[in-house]
Amino acid sequence: MNWQFHFRNFDQQGQVWFGVYHLGCAEVPWHDGRPKCWHNKITYNPTGGNNSVYAPSSFAVNFGDWFKVIVDGLKEVENICMIVASEGTDEDAWVDAVTGIFDITEDTVTAALAQNNIQLSDLIAMSNKAFAQSAAAVGKSPQDIINIANEMGLGGSGFIAGKTYDSLIRQNNDTINNGNGWTILANGGTGNHIANHAFVNNGHMCYYWNSNDLNGFWNTF
Repeated sequence: MNWQFHFRNFDQQGQVWFGVYHLGCAEVPWHDGRPKCWHNKITYNPTGGNNSVYAPSSFAVNFGDWFKVIVDGLKEVENICMIVASEGTDEDAWVDAVTGIFDITEDTVTAALAQNNIQLSDLIAMSNKAFAQSAAAVGKSPQDIINIANEMGLGGSGFIAGKTYDSLIRQNNDTINNGNGWTILANGGTGNHIANHAFVNNGHMCYYWNSNDLNGFWNTF
């Protein structure tokens, strides 16, 4: 998988500093015990551009099978903060959306369902419930999240937030980051903030910044 981190700045004036920290990197300074891999000041770019993408070296990325993470997360309802936003509830359309969002094949989806003995209709119902919980984790409604994804030009996309984002992406674990978590920081001139969310599109992590709408997307520290 060609993993990437994308940063979207919705502030029309000024720059926002973004930094990525990971144990597989060699720069300084450190945060969470991790050296800085990449940083840049990004001007207004709600749909991308302006040198706002960090693509880690392959040795630093071992994210495995996204769909397994989805299924495992959906089994524990109290911890769900990952959703798949797609048009309608048609099963074929939902599978098509998942393959695009997480950059996996339809065969992978089918195999994961069979291996975990899960009916697709049940998984769709669970992911719809997860949608509301994901949005609530950042103080938003599901429609708010859809609107933001559309403004970013992502269309149908995955969304991960709150404690599930923290446990899977920031914390060191063997599920998705090979024991080396990722710390994502931002500073828009009002102090340091740490990411508490990511949109997922084509297997990439996309971060939304709006200084007038930080809510739970970014936490101060």
